Amino acid sequence: KITEPQNQEIQIIADKELILRVLVNILSNSLKYTNQNGEIKFYTKVTDTGNIKIIIKDNGIGIAKENINTIFEKYSQSGDKIDYSTGLGLTFCKIAIEEHKGKIGIESEENIGTKIWFTIPNTKILNKEIDIKTTDAKIIIEQKTELKKFLPILKETDIFQISNLRKILKAIEEKGLGNEQWVKTLNNAITNCNNEQYNTLLEILEEI
Repeated sequence: KITEPQNQEIQIIADKELILRVLVNILSNSLKYTNQNGEIKFYTKVTDTGNIKIIIKDNGIGIAKENINTIFEKYSQSGDKIDYSTGLGLTFCKIAIEEHKGKIGIESEENIGTKIWFTIPNTKILNKEIDIKTTDAKIIIEQKTELKKFLPILKETDIFQISNLRKILKAIEEKGLGNEQWVKTLNNAITNCNNEQYNTLLEILEEI
């Protein structure tokens, strides 16, 4: 069962879709590795610095001490037989929270349970999402030749390598291409860690 939170109502300024995906990823792991009739607690608190701290705690199988430090790494596993991290699930959580300038952490003990927490500063830091479909031909690229020069390095960069992608985006903008709709949509894909949108943008650029 999931314990209903008994906290005061709070309001944060954040990317709703990203934070919901973070919560779903964490809760999915807790549900998967908590036995029937186990308990998952979900609660919030306001820190001394004014940040919002969200905590998800279960009494499931837990994680071995030697695996805690790698649990947020890409494709990390907590053991030979038990995969606590669902592929990119917890890696995505770390990236999304750090994009909000927050922190994420984990505490766990085998056969006792796991607690994952993250904080979100009460400030707006993400760009407004651009409402545009990348699956059709509506994205007009005027500076085709200049943008295509960035295609090789973009193809070598994973959507989760946000710092590297931000550097590439900055280089594109320094070329005076920041007003291109394709570039604006790229920024949106990076902000939301949207791999499907990112790959579609690369396909569009490659085909022109």
